[in-house]
Amino acid sequence: MSTDRSGGSPPGQTAGAGGDWRAARRQHLLDAARSVFLRDGYRGATMERVAEEAGVSKQTLYNNFGDKEELFTALLERKSETDLADAIAAAIASAAHADPAQAMRQAAEAVVRRGLDSEFVGLHRIIIELAAELPEVKLRVHERVFLKSVTALQAAIEQGMANGTLAPGDAEALAYILFGISAATGLFRAGSAGGSTTEPLPVRMATALGEVLAHGLLAQPGMRARS
Repeated sequence: MSTDRSGGSPPGQTAGAGGDWRAARRQHLLDAARSVFLRDGYRGATMERVAEEAGVSKQTLYNNFGDKEELFTALLERKSETDLADAIAAAIASAAHADPAQAMRQAAEAVVRRGLDSEFVGLHRIIIELAAELPEVKLRVHERVFLKSVTALQAAIEQGMANGTLAPGDAEALAYILFGISAATGLFRAGSAGGSTTEPLPVRMATALGEVLAHGLLAQPGMRARS
């Protein structure tokens, strides 16, 4: 039986401090949920295990998150906020007054860096698990988390197109493509578990993607004539 280390409000606490304390408690619960979901998968994770990991009662956990689906979705929302979109928006903005090619390299680095984040990779593997076993849960996760991330990325691309930094194009499709590249970057890499690998290093991947973002794949007429 767990001893609740964070289920009650500290005595003598002001309203403002209470809000800070509740936010800190929520983050503590999500940290515990992250450990359990990444270790046990969605099927293996239970509210009881998360409460035990957090050192709280199950009631405290249920007071903050109604059920396991709500807890997992909140964990994804915390991880999948708009950090990728923000990084790409910053790179696009810098292209207006700096080297555009370098700016696109920065955008590519953000895509690769996000894709190789171990927590991001682990959570995406759980989403694949959900798609096969619990499609209704996966659909709700898609609506509440994935679409929010893609929409933020689309807005960053549209802003770059509107101010002339980026060439006109289908911003929504590009957002889906970049998010997909980011998700697949770490998902299908062998990693270090199997020892040495011939897969390209992240810096090489970012450089190649940056070149595509800055210049495209099609050789310019002069280059084709020389080949």
